[in-house]
Amino acid sequence: TNYSFQWFDNAGAAILATDTRVVDGADGTDNRLEGLEAGNYSVVATNTETGCATGMVVTILDDTAINPTVQLVGSTADMICTTAGNVGNGELTISITDNSPVFNIAEFDITWFRGDDETIATNEIFPTDAGGLRGSAQTADNLTLTDLQEGQYTVVVTKSAAASINAGCSTVSTFTIDSNEPTLSISDLDYSFQNNQNCSPNENGFIEIDSIRVNGVAEVVTALNYTFEWFEEGVAILAADSRIVNGLSTAGNRNRLQSLESGTYSVIATNVASGCTTGAFQIIIDDEQVNPNIVINSIGADTFCDNGADGDQGNGSIEISVEEDGNPAVLGNYTITWFRGDDETIAANEIFPTDVAGGLDRGSALQASLTNLTDLSAGDYTVVITKNDANSPNAGCSVTSTITVGRDQAIVSIDVDADIDKSDNLNCVNPNGFIEVTQIMEDGLPVAITTTNYSFQWFDNAGAAILATDTRVVDG
Repeated sequence: TNYSFQWFDNAGAAILATDTRVVDGADGTDNRLEGLEAGNYSVVATNTETGCATGMVVTILDDTAINPTVQLVGSTADMICTTAGNVGNGELTISITDNSPVFNIAEFDITWFRGDDETIATNEIFPTDAGGLRGSAQTADNLTLTDLQEGQYTVVVTKSAAASINAGCSTVSTFTIDSNEPTLSISDLDYSFQNNQNCSPNENGFIEIDSIRVNGVAEVVTALNYTFEWFEEGVAILAADSRIVNGLSTAGNRNRLQSLESGTYSVIATNVASGCTTGAFQIIIDDEQVNPNIVINSIGADTFCDNGADGDQGNGSIEISVEEDGNPAVLGNYTITWFRGDDETIAANEIFPTDVAGGLDRGSALQASLTNLTDLSAGDYTVVITKNDANSPNAGCSVTSTITVGRDQAIVSIDVDADIDKSDNLNCVNPNGFIEVTQIMEDGLPVAITTTNYSFQWFDNAGAAILATDTRVVDG
């Protein structure tokens, strides 16, 4: 109670006693001025009993507070190719120091912004994603950010107002995450393929991508690391196309295109994690299938003069053999179908193995095997031969050939002098004359008569036909 104090600020203006900076000291009243920034401060003390006062005493306070030091400890470039959604895989780590005797990271407020302007509130990404710009960035203690897209990131580090020293001191630092997108490619060493060996609908060409080059180094394809987009003659193949399947050698994710005919195919691979893609890699599938070959071993002409009511009776023949790629074919691997005529598209024309028309077309034709037909009338016969073994090359391959059976009718004659034995009638009653044909000339050569090879129609002196039941008609 013995002294009162009047304080003056840096400008020499009196500080009111009600100013919160004027407080009681340990032993006096209003004898302490606190919460001061650097500057010149003055005080006059007055004895409360005598009214005597000191002169004005000037005290100079200096600033010894320092801003925190922010240093970049480490950074990793962004290797993600996808630009949407602020997605990346860059990393950024800082350290913070100041001159506190005991450092406590909890005394610092750390705020991160995307870009280089911390004054725009919506740029904030940590601790609050104010503008929805965070993307997939993550932080543990705000000293390390991960999953960062390429670009600039600004941090504001402020010492807490409750700190014992350097309270409110702040530092702003901007750091850059570079882009280091990998180069993905496919080379001739990264895929397996097979040209098409079969005919439609059994195409068996395939392409399988086994690995992807990442900056020139092969990375084996797995079920998780890559997706694939396929093209045929430049047109995208729908993902639902049954030809797109998982790989057989690497068990990749739809990295195999199979059941392919000849053509130009392309593929683009995309890394699932980075979104980076290869260029379109082109692969040509060729046709290697071989159609079967028909070898005509023999054709026997039809010598019949009478081919029956339906015209299909005869004694012509056809014998063929089948070759595959220059070698005798295994007939069990083939379907052989015969048609009467030259149009195999008419189902009713089929005569072997099924007589589709129910005997109306086959006639009396017989088969020793489907490569050997006999008892054919003159005319055209078409054969279709198709490989039916789906598990071997050339499956579904086919050849069609039309073969003509010619007509070679014999010239049949009876020489009255050479081929007939006769006896004149010697009686007036019970006539006993006879005529007997002893041989037939076929193309000028004699053919002996048997009980089965010729039939005979006789005519009387008036030219009328003699019935076979006439008792004069007998066996020779």
